[in-house]
Amino acid sequence: MNRQRKAEIRRAAYARAARELAAVADFTWADREFPDDEEARDEFDRQIDRIVHELEVKADQ
Repeated sequence: MNRQRKAEIRRAAYARAARELAAVADFTWADREFPDDEEARDEFDRQIDRIVHELEVKADQ
């Protein structure tokens, strides 16, 4: 398998991971992880959004 094909597969994997995570990520995750800490819930949501964005960027490279 050549480098170009491996790069295509890697981009497809990043795109799939971003779609899958975005599809299952919901705001109740943060509520379950940090039920008594609103600041932590907000940060958790921001981090999930950041991770999805990073996966999307890697899929476009």
